[in-house]
Amino acid sequence: MVASIAASNDVQRQYILSIFFVLFVAFALILLPEMGHARRTTTYTGPAGRTVQKSTGWSASPSGVHRSSTVAGPNGYSATGQTIVHRTGNGYSSNTTMYGPNGNSVNRSSTGTWDPVTNTWIKNTTTTGPAGNSYSTSRSTSFSQ
Repeated sequence: MVASIAASNDVQRQYILSIFFVLFVAFALILLPEMGHARRTTTYTGPAGRTVQKSTGWSASPSGVHRSSTVAGPNGYSATGQTIVHRTGNGYSSNTTMYGPNGNSVNRSSTGTWDPVTNTWIKNTTTTGPAGNSYSTSRSTSFSQ
């Protein structure tokens, strides 16, 4: 019984995260073209008084959204990244590249597709690390009435 509740909670968590991502993409693809661009800078201060600052900017066009981020932390640590999301006929495609210290980078490509015949949302993701190692995930969520 406990295992089935835990499994149920994992499915619910994945479902909620999928819905959140779909809402984010909807916001990005529908509302941002009205605004054109946005920028947010946030500073976090830890218990020892060290700070991390994250600056994120978004720009939109009819074909998609571009997001760029820079994170600057203590001791000269910094990372940058960019995400490009494109609307497709029945979903989206996105590509994210993050650059860290020493020239290392990580790439994440993702697609989300809605199948109206089966009422299923399908998400495929491939992540490639700095050494060229990669892994892929595929998740589908079916909806019933």
